[in-house]
Amino acid sequence: MPSTTRPTRLEPVSPQNAVLLLVDQQEGLFSRIHEPEQTRRNLLALARSAQLLGIPVVMTTALAAGPNGPQLKELTETFADQEIIDRTLINAWQDSRVHQAITRTGRNKVIIAGTGLDVCAQLPALASAAEGYDSYVVVDASGRFEPVPSVATVSRLTQAGVALVNTRVIVLETMADNAHPKAKEIYATLPAGLVIMDDAPGNSRLCAQSALWPSTAGLNCAAIVTARPCESSSVGRCGRHMESRKRRPRSHGHPCVTRGPSTLMTGSRTSERLPSRSPRHLPASPEVPARARGVP
Repeated sequence: MPSTTRPTRLEPVSPQNAVLLLVDQQEGLFSRIHEPEQTRRNLLALARSAQLLGIPVVMTTALAAGPNGPQLKELTETFADQEIIDRTLINAWQDSRVHQAITRTGRNKVIIAGTGLDVCAQLPALASAAEGYDSYVVVDASGRFEPVPSVATVSRLTQAGVALVNTRVIVLETMADNAHPKAKEIYATLPAGLVIMDDAPGNSRLCAQSALWPSTAGLNCAAIVTARPCESSSVGRCGRHMESRKRRPRSHGHPCVTRGPSTLMTGSRTSERLPSRSPRHLPASPEVPARARGVP
């Protein structure tokens, strides 16, 4: 049981303090959830990333010989030599074998992904938090039997101090450094989003384009970009590979807006004066001449 004398919830998740608990990720349940393929992709990305990062994994199923079915084949293959604890108890945390497996790791942060979210993920998360663990529920890797997460589930978890996270954030927080020796493999496992594009040694530049536009995969990006590009730019998400597109510039305060040779801005403030606005945008005040306001 972790120490409760010092708050640890705000400490970053790392491979040294985390354990992954996979609850009831079973074929029969996946046949009845919403967005099964998307959930499966997120779950497998989470599991494979944990393996690459060296995070211990505890897996448990409920009545696998019945309609719930066996654990997902991909998970079983990923952790081929690892035990799957099959149980009858609804709350996985209350099974002594599961509890002991978590305790043996000596980790104080429990990352949980369970299908379904409302029972298989929520109940062990609440129970582990009550024992002093820092509990995290990976929402997009937990199957739902409703179109959206239940308000009651979200409310109860947050009130109990359980952190709700998604796959990408928890994986990247745990990896921490793009210079990690497994960074390229980890990015490749994640769903559409950031992937490492440059194979040059010591180069960790990232690009979102290959996951969003597969036809551009393998190309080298000129800069670090994200899935939400600067809309004031005159090009698309990756200026080197996407076709040019015209966009209306944003306000003068935007760090990427350029308005003529006197206003080249590169993310930091410039001492050069910005060009005057159009007269129709000037406020009507005594300090502004009538001619500048467009008054005859």
